[in-house]
Amino acid sequence: MKRTLSILLTIAMIISLIPAVFAADVPTMSTTVDKTEVQPGDTITLTLSIDKTITNLNNWEWAIYFDKTAYVKTSGELEPGCMSGTGTTGAVGDNVDILGKNAIRVSGLSTTGDPVTLNAGKIATVTFTATENITAENARIEVKTEALPDYNTLEDNSVNLAGNIIDVTVVTTEEKGYTVSMGDDKQAAFGQTVEIPVTIGYSDDSVTGYNAYDMSFSYDSSALKLDMEETNEEGNRVMLGDNSVRIVRYGKEAALGEALTLKFEVLAGKGSSNVTVTSAKVDTNGNAIEADAPDATILRPTATVTVSGYTVTLPDEVHKTLDMRTDPTWPTTWFAPKLTGKGPFTDVYSVMANWGANHGAFCYGHIGADLITMASMLRIPVSMHNVDASRIFRPSAWAAFGTADLEGADYRACQNFGPLYK
Repeated sequence: MKRTLSILLTIAMIISLIPAVFAADVPTMSTTVDKTEVQPGDTITLTLSIDKTITNLNNWEWAIYFDKTAYVKTSGELEPGCMSGTGTTGAVGDNVDILGKNAIRVSGLSTTGDPVTLNAGKIATVTFTATENITAENARIEVKTEALPDYNTLEDNSVNLAGNIIDVTVVTTEEKGYTVSMGDDKQAAFGQTVEIPVTIGYSDDSVTGYNAYDMSFSYDSSALKLDMEETNEEGNRVMLGDNSVRIVRYGKEAALGEALTLKFEVLAGKGSSNVTVTSAKVDTNGNAIEADAPDATILRPTATVTVSGYTVTLPDEVHKTLDMRTDPTWPTTWFAPKLTGKGPFTDVYSVMANWGANHGAFCYGHIGADLITMASMLRIPVSMHNVDASRIFRPSAWAAFGTADLEGADYRACQNFGPLYK
């Protein structure tokens, strides 16, 4: 009896060790940060790494969740060589809503529909800047696995997470002083003018104005041309440099708030360009700039100008000729589609020939990728689009219906699963 009991206990001990053995084979995605204490204006950099190579992936994605009132993403990039395979591409995205929570996606896939290998080592680095609205309640950052489907089975691979919840301590400081913030990001077309306001504030209510400032800004002069006449407002001295401008102001007291406006003409037809305040001094003394004016705290250092395309002005006779081809009582909006040089987007004529419509719904901003994702969730196939493949996210099950012709696969998947609502 005792011998039998000993054997059973031994077997039970061996079985209890089995999960630990298997768990050791599961890759671990680790998140490390350069600091866990911040105050407004500080940066915090996250580094995502994986300790084991994962092969035969359909795609991969992690999401970094954070409160967008507490942080602004200032940079993010994938580590070169973090993945391999045919036609691999990936990105650190911008703010996106995932089930009601703000996040950015760190993801990769193959544009040719081939398997992807995620190599062991560093995956990506992402830097955030803490805003003036950061508090102990909204400072947490969390990394979650969103997708790791196997190429053949489309079942997600198991992965452990380490350090994925970052509880950031917000440090309060008794030091008082001026603050400087760049305005909101802008979107414009080639040839248009964008205005970026620069705001001066103070750390508390004890000061309501200022007399002088000395601020320097950097920007890409190949993409943006500073409008010197418009920027050189009364009391300003504007000194243009190489991809930079320094603006100095002396004079009577001005109220806190919008201090100046940088005005640029857009030179590039696509892409984005950052306008960054690199240094700022503000003081109440009109001649303090040349002496000992204190450095201001830069709360929002960068405004990004996204260039969405070109604008043209149609001559009246051209507009009238085209407009009268249809019912003149209909509203008319002229636009030129973004061409890819392939398929229905080879040229403008091909777009209209394949579209076969003379009406549409228009919205502000480039949200095509979001609409494609939403359509797939609702089981609505999308017949044609010009959204870059790296920005499109459909359910991983769609890969089972083909990877070469993604629009055909979309139709087959929607037909198979049926409409979400009837």
